[in-house]
Amino acid sequence: YVKHMIAQLGLEGAVFFDGWQRDVGSWLKNKHYIACTSVIESQGMGMLEGMANGLKPLIHNFPGAEQIYPRELLFNTPDDFCDLVLSGPYQPAKYRKFVEERYSLGGQLERISRLFKGFEGARPTQRQQHQQRQHQQHQQCQRSQSLAAV
Repeated sequence: YVKHMIAQLGLEGAVFFDGWQRDVGSWLKNKHYIACTSVIESQGMGMLEGMANGLKPLIHNFPGAEQIYPRELLFNTPDDFCDLVLSGPYQPAKYRKFVEERYSLGGQLERISRLFKGFEGARPTQRQQHQQRQHQQHQQCQRSQSLAAV
């Protein structure tokens, strides 16, 4: 479909498919924009990687996009998309700063650490499980003895 539409729109010399890239940072060096046209997306690691490299993001306003990205980077219509490309300042440092402030490696590792610590507290250790079983057995034994005494 995409290749067909590129031909129909006469964009053969303007749209390129470069395939898998081993060094994405180097590949992005001569780019200025990164577009997310998905109607349902997640955080979009490719989008964040492009922003970290200073590319201006052009992001379809998929459900939840406003909770992840600044409103001024979102588009709803093809005209909105064109407006994002043709107007407004191009601010590579701002795009990189967005990623650094919200998704730095240190910040992500801290969130992961808190998540694991939460799991540690939620699930009893093997020793705690053993102690719980012993306690339950002791209670059952006491109940049995109380019933036998009655």
